[in-house]
Amino acid sequence: MQYLQRSRPHEYAGVRGPRPRPPWRELQRRDPIQFFRLQASRAFAISHSARDVGRTVRSSKRKFDWRFSLGPRGSEKVVELYISVVSGKRLLMYDGVEILNITSSKDKLHHEWRIDGAHTCKLAAVYDSFELSIDTVPFHQLPQRQTCTAAEADRLDARSSETAQRMAAAATTPPPPTEEDLEQLAKCVMYADARCTRENALKFLAKRNFDPEQAAQAYTAMRD
Repeated sequence: MQYLQRSRPHEYAGVRGPRPRPPWRELQRRDPIQFFRLQASRAFAISHSARDVGRTVRSSKRKFDWRFSLGPRGSEKVVELYISVVSGKRLLMYDGVEILNITSSKDKLHHEWRIDGAHTCKLAAVYDSFELSIDTVPFHQLPQRQTCTAAEADRLDARSSETAQRMAAAATTPPPPTEEDLEQLAKCVMYADARCTRENALKFLAKRNFDPEQAAQAYTAMRD
C-alpha cells in the first residue's frame, strides 16, 4: 500500500538531495578539543519570552524565544519560534538559521535537532504554549546563568576542559571502510560517468568519517 512505502533515501525533510551534514561535525574534525569542551558543557538558561508581533493585528502572530548558553560563560544561543494564527505557518530558527518552516492547521508541533557540541534540542507543543528541552531537560529546569557564582563557573569550566582533553586523547582513528563502502568506491571508480570519478569516490568516503588515503589503500588491496 502507498501509505506503507518508506520515503526515498535522497529525500530529507521534504527536500530532494543528500541529507545535510551537521555543522558540529566539521568542528569535531577541525578542533576536537573545542567540540568535546562544548559537549561536556551543560546548558544554562538566560531568558524566555512570548509576545504578539503581528504587524496589523498584534495577536495574529506570536513569537517565542529561548536564550541560553553552553556553560556558564558560553556565548548566548537563541531559539526563536514564529507562529502565524491566520496561515498556520511555523518558523523555527536557531541563532538566526532556519531550522523548520512548515504550514499546518494542527496545533501539534514536535521537532528535534542537534546544536553545538551535538547537544539535542527538542521543541514540543504543550497545551496552548511550547516547551524547549535541551538534552531532555525542560528549559524551566535548567540552571540559571544569572545565579551561577564566579567560583562555580571556574569549577565547571575547569571540569569541561579536563573532560575535553581526556575525550580528545581517547578519540579513536576513523574505522576502515566497510565492504559496502568499498563496493560503492569501486563502482564510482569504474563507472564511465563524469560524476563518478575517483576524487568523488574518496569524498564519498571522507564524508562518512573515513580517511581518504586509508580508503584508497583498502580499495587497492581489495582490487588486487
